[in-house]
Amino acid sequence: MHGIAAKPQGMAARRGGFGRRSTAVALSLAATVVVASVLSTASAASPIRTVGGRPIAGGAHAYVAGQLLVRFKGDVSGSAIDRMNASLGATTVRAYHIVPNLRLLQLPRSLDIPAAVAAFQRLPEVMYAEPDFVSHIDDTTPNDPSFNLQWGWKNTGQLGGTPGDDVDAVKAWDLSTGSSTVAVGLLDTGVQTQPHVHTDLAANVWNNAPECNGVPGVDDEGDGYVDDCHGIDTINHDSDPDDDFGHGTHTAGTMGAVGNNGIGVTGMSWHVTIVPCKSHDNTGNGTNDSLIECLQFMQDWKDRGLNIVSTNNSYGGCLEACDYSQSLYDAIKGQMQHGILYVASAGNDSANNDITPKYPTNYCLPNVIGVAATDNNDSRAGFSNYGLHTVSLGAPGQSVYSTYSNPDDGFAYLSGTSMAAPHVAGLAGLLEAFNPSLDWRGLKNLILAGGEVKPSMQGITVTGRRMNAYGSMTCSNVPVFGPLRPLPNATGGTQPLSALNIMCAAPAGGLTVTVTPGGTTFTLTDNGKNADIAAGDGIYSASWTPCATGTYTFSYSNGSTDSATVTGLVPCIRLQPSSGPPGSTATVKGRGFSPNESVTIMFDARVIGTTTANGTGSISKVITIPGGATRGTHAVTATGATSNLPTQSRFKVTT
Repeated sequence: MHGIAAKPQGMAARRGGFGRRSTAVALSLAATVVVASVLSTASAASPIRTVGGRPIAGGAHAYVAGQLLVRFKGDVSGSAIDRMNASLGATTVRAYHIVPNLRLLQLPRSLDIPAAVAAFQRLPEVMYAEPDFVSHIDDTTPNDPSFNLQWGWKNTGQLGGTPGDDVDAVKAWDLSTGSSTVAVGLLDTGVQTQPHVHTDLAANVWNNAPECNGVPGVDDEGDGYVDDCHGIDTINHDSDPDDDFGHGTHTAGTMGAVGNNGIGVTGMSWHVTIVPCKSHDNTGNGTNDSLIECLQFMQDWKDRGLNIVSTNNSYGGCLEACDYSQSLYDAIKGQMQHGILYVASAGNDSANNDITPKYPTNYCLPNVIGVAATDNNDSRAGFSNYGLHTVSLGAPGQSVYSTYSNPDDGFAYLSGTSMAAPHVAGLAGLLEAFNPSLDWRGLKNLILAGGEVKPSMQGITVTGRRMNAYGSMTCSNVPVFGPLRPLPNATGGTQPLSALNIMCAAPAGGLTVTVTPGGTTFTLTDNGKNADIAAGDGIYSASWTPCATGTYTFSYSNGSTDSATVTGLVPCIRLQPSSGPPGSTATVKGRGFSPNESVTIMFDARVIGTTTANGTGSISKVITIPGGATRGTHAVTATGATSNLPTQSRFKVTT
């Protein structure tokens, strides 16, 4: 990880004293921010570290001590949840409607996180339980702020760059400079609001008029927060997203510093509404809880009619955010279902995200755009992560000049994939202003297809391109293809087999892919069914189950190829017979499970049986097809309790 930007002195945080009223228990008010050390792998002798005033537990993958995220099944009542929690000494801190039946729990001191995860996962009413993982801002130390030239918008050779190696912003602004009717969300360390909103952002930072002009201490517009004039703070639990770190103000300026006002710098959109949600504290640390609440806030306001088209998410980083989080995945998917793009920084570890997963960039969701950083010579910035299957494209991220938080309305250079992502999130807003008929699918695909093909991005990003604003606004007959899954180092179990295939904003048509060894041909579809998550987004998918370890080659019908090496357990099942009427029986035969592990068998999303693998990892279980099963093809899934690798076969209901 690259270093954290130094915080200028004399910038004390100023916080409102108003927490959210709809939480299950009262939230403590944060009048000041607890200073925390930069997150690192802890040892027994390490001092207690905090995030937003809450202790951080040690270990390679850090999480908030004493708190757990648990999602209960949809048919479980609130009273039943309370009883289960009480049986383990836990209480509800927060319930989220962005992910139904997801709760943030406070644990008793006698129950540590690993024990709590195991205890809740043993309950049949629980879908999953996981720690409240900690994420960290992706940035590096600021450069000399006197070099106030924005080479990313127009590269004339400043800082030793190559003239013309920029995103053609000036040409794009000939077509549109944005619109205040379009909004972009900012999940970060906030935006300077104290002692006043940064002068070069003031006209574009969200003004929630009922709260700005309302009665202090009252939830004037009924959104569940009081005095949220410019946004909220979910890490300190108040309604002032003031930036006490500098990072968020910088990314906000890249997205939407006011243009043509004779002050400071220009954002990607001269006119846009920036909606801040402070998810990270004054050391750059945030939690899954703070992120999910921010995403929920954005979704709620989108439903209220605020046209939020994208959120910028410049955080992550090993060791802090290497763990997959089902709750954060579900919340990001909720954003997709409400038409919001999730733009994420790729990370600053100089690492291949295909090999070492980096979240949130690596969440395999159609609305996620992962962004690498480029420099002013169109090379990959040395610190930037990359990934042929996981990072979408590049954008300027080295020595980026933008607004910065201090009492005198500062400006500074920062470097990092944090600086690259807001170029893309801001472009989504500019594209929406230029063509309001676009939905999230069209916006994303134009961003990807409109980029410039660059040698530095070939073989290390999905598109092989660096963002270009003018190219996205004028895209015509530009095809883009890129395999997405499986990753080069794959595990066993059923998994997506998917590829991006677009022509500018539109899907470019279905594909087939032949997998060898085996010679099986799959038809990839973009219909939002089975393995395909969203219809009409230009991502074509099928389900693939490797039944042996080894290297597999994927030969696409357009002539492209890809490969993956499967290691570890490779559970595989087949059905005998594989078709029949409702109420008929079939035998599930399988191998490759862990010896003696419990295996759950499901018909679509319904549990229809359990069995135990023998000493060689094989199973044989007679199942009954549900009497109400509809005619057509259904998925039968077997998942081992120890390996947690789902493997599928298909059953055709005939009548």
